[in-house]
Amino acid sequence: MSGSFDSDPGGYRPAQRRSVPGTKGPVRKDVARPAGAVPRDVVRVAAGSDRVVRGVRYGQKPPASLKPKAVSGDRSVLARPPLSPKRLAEIERRRALRRKKIRRNRIMAGSVLFIFIFLPAYLTSAVVGSSGSIKYHKVFAKASGARLTVRNLLVVKGAPSRFVWPKTGEGAVYVMGEGLVSSSPVQKTVPIASLTKMMTAYIVLKDHPLRPNESGPAVRINQADVAEYIYDDQNDLSNVKVVNGELLTERQLLEALLIPSGDNIADVLAKWDAGSIPAFVAKMNAEARVLGLTGTHYVDTNGVNRGSESTAADQVKLASILMANQAVRSIVRNASLPFPVVGTITNYNPALGRDGIIGVKSGFTGHAGGCLVTAAYTKVGTQNVLVVTGVTGQPNGLYQAAAADEQLLGQAKKVLVPYVIPEKNRLVGYVLPKWITSRVLLRTSRHPVKIAAWPHMRINLSLSVPNFALPGRHKFSTVGYLNLAVAGNVIKRVPVINLSPIAGLPVDYKFITAKG
Repeated sequence: MSGSFDSDPGGYRPAQRRSVPGTKGPVRKDVARPAGAVPRDVVRVAAGSDRVVRGVRYGQKPPASLKPKAVSGDRSVLARPPLSPKRLAEIERRRALRRKKIRRNRIMAGSVLFIFIFLPAYLTSAVVGSSGSIKYHKVFAKASGARLTVRNLLVVKGAPSRFVWPKTGEGAVYVMGEGLVSSSPVQKTVPIASLTKMMTAYIVLKDHPLRPNESGPAVRINQADVAEYIYDDQNDLSNVKVVNGELLTERQLLEALLIPSGDNIADVLAKWDAGSIPAFVAKMNAEARVLGLTGTHYVDTNGVNRGSESTAADQVKLASILMANQAVRSIVRNASLPFPVVGTITNYNPALGRDGIIGVKSGFTGHAGGCLVTAAYTKVGTQNVLVVTGVTGQPNGLYQAAAADEQLLGQAKKVLVPYVIPEKNRLVGYVLPKWITSRVLLRTSRHPVKIAAWPHMRINLSLSVPNFALPGRHKFSTVGYLNLAVAGNVIKRVPVINLSPIAGLPVDYKFITAKG
């Protein structure tokens, strides 16, 4: 039976109950209490709050920890005691655990949903639809092609560039990523000496790519490599000393190939890559054909043999492709580097460091004369472009070749101009898919396309719209590209969008478009 304390600390009085008509038993009778006393062993912490403190008698002064903030009627509104730092930390820890548990449950639910619903559906569609998709794309490729509605040739205004070429030998100027600016009128196929090693480096890096700060696999030097070094040293050929059993990384071998132009190192790399020198030379000539170096032919890996021949125009093109590799740029810009056994290797490029020149390769033999390809960044409008210049057949050696290259570089900086492609935000063509009757117009993006150009530069335009990009596309979707090409090499790709939705799908079309 419940009771209550009265104002006397020692007094206890049972609760009085009385019967009320219409009820089954007695109900509690309100007990009179002194004015201002706190209701029956309860002190409320704040107005409107259900949090209470038990054990305070009627008329008794509340504990010091519960300080009155205000008095409203006959109820004291009391402040909540501050929590200790330890208690606050515990509350925060429990909240963090609760949040972590919620996140974990959500991840588990999502994983289960993906594994048991979406993944089986995807795999089923792939298995069922793959063969039909491939067959369809082969047929569709012949049925619908993109058509240009603008001129397919842009010509930059201005008179053709007129360069002052060396009196002897050949020369050429190239802009990396854009094309051949100009070359001397007569491009003879002549011996190129150690410029041959640019193709050697290109093949090695194509087969064994290197990141900028990566060393690559190690190659062990054997007795045959040592014998070749001794032969080159005795015959006054460029070489880098090696010892039997020595381990050199791919990067170290490329440094020894491109900086001091080690003839013996070219053969070490060739045997490591292709197993034999003849097999590697065959790869060099095959790659020259792929790259469009029509005036180039190789018979060795290092250019000692006068049968390794090319033109200045081919060599500046190859150098620009090679300089697109960041690992190569980080090597050829060094005047010297520390190296095992020999201590230091030194660059033979006399133009390095002048006029912003950061490479690329030098070569000299009695048959070839001085051959040098250089590269330097220059600003054209808001763009930084790499200008590559090259000369061959300079009778007075590398210093004459360096002077000719620097002269060509200065002329190129004056010739290059910024150019904005006019085909911006305009209709350039259309496609007519096989399964609909109306043309789908194509428009280029709204962003301007800028390039470094030169007077009388010829830019060919073409549309490429992959067939698998068309079915079911919404309006303003990117469906292909407007290609800008110089001398057959694509230099820019401008996205094109469709101006009307391409509704519907072919009967045999499947959504496994990646295999088409």
